[in-house]
Amino acid sequence: MDDNLLDYKHNHPINVSNCVAMLLKIFNNVLEHPEEQKFRQVKAGGNAFRNNISSIKGGEKLMTLAGWRVQVKDMEKYYVFEGDPGSRKMDILRETANTLQKAMATVNEKAERKRQEMQAAGAMEKARKEQILRALEDDKEDRKLRSGKASGNM
Repeated sequence: MDDNLLDYKHNHPINVSNCVAMLLKIFNNVLEHPEEQKFRQVKAGGNAFRNNISSIKGGEKLMTLAGWRVQVKDMEKYYVFEGDPGSRKMDILRETANTLQKAMATVNEKAERKRQEMQAAGAMEKARKEQILRALEDDKEDRKLRSGKASGNM
C-alpha cells in the first residue's frame, strides 16, 4: 500500500483500521455480488462514509485508485463502480482488496498498540490523580493535627 495513503502521520491508527475495514466491506460487496447495482454506488454524504473514509487522509483517493468514480446524482455526491465482471477494472478492485486485506494485520497491530498506549496513559493519569488526592488528604490531616496541638498548647 502506498505510504502516502492511509498514513499514520496524519491519521490515528484506530481511524485507519476503521477506514480499511469499511473499504474492504465496500470492495468485497462488489466482488461477491458483481451483478447487484446497489453495491456499485456509495453515497459520499452518508455518515458511515464521511466518518470512516472521507475524514481519513487518503481514504477517498484509495476509492478512486480502486476504480471508483465520483458522480453527482440529484445534487448528492456518490462513488460509483462501473467495472464489468472479468474486466480490468474488476481486476484492479480485486487486487486493491487483496492488498488491503494483507495490510489489515499491520493496521490492526498499530491500532491495538495505540489503544494500549492510550489505556496505559489513562491508567498513569488516574494513578497520578489518586496520588495527588492522597497527598492532599494527608496534608489536610497534618494541618488538623498541627492546629489541634497548637490549640492544646495555649
